[in-house]
Amino acid sequence: MTLLFSLTMAVSKEYKELLFNGNLYDISFHIIEGWLRNSNQALELYPQNSVHHISKGIYLFLLGDVGGAIRAEKKAEQLAPKAVSAPNFSLAFLYNFKGKLKLSRNQYRIGLAKKTSYEDEMIAQCIAFTRQSISKFPEKKQLRLALAVLELRRGSKEQGIHALKEFLEDAPYEPGLQDFVEEAKNLLERTKSENSFEGEKL
Repeated sequence: MTLLFSLTMAVSKEYKELLFNGNLYDISFHIIEGWLRNSNQALELYPQNSVHHISKGIYLFLLGDVGGAIRAEKKAEQLAPKAVSAPNFSLAFLYNFKGKLKLSRNQYRIGLAKKTSYEDEMIAQCIAFTRQSISKFPEKKQLRLALAVLELRRGSKEQGIHALKEFLEDAPYEPGLQDFVEEAKNLLERTKSENSFEGEKL
């Protein structure tokens, strides 16, 4: 058990280093599959540990199994302490990736209402993951809306507005994604109004 815990912690550290160095999508499938096996072994011993389910969801997504990732993150959401927002942000990203605005928006709303959504490192991980995913999947234009929400609410408003403008300047044309376009327009208008109001108070 001690060895497995040490391995899990080592993987987590290695993953974070690669993520923050911008190498998320340079990780070989062979390495990710090893990480996934480690998570599955950990879950055999500790099936109620939400952290292992979160990690499993990340690794499944990186291997291209979006459905499996969603199932893992749903399990993490069920098991995590109520104040933990990481599974909500993971699900929000995955639903955005799948083009499901309402489900994504609801998970961001739930996650942002939790105290742990103010943890700098966790938000930094979410932003880094989303930014690199935008580069990896240019066809998933709606990911810029996910980035905008994170930046506006917990990061840089300037970066959030920039992400919204970039999204609207190169908006998706697919009928199934027009709700994302309307959401981005509304969010940009609300943000401009909030900034004007803050300027008046000063």
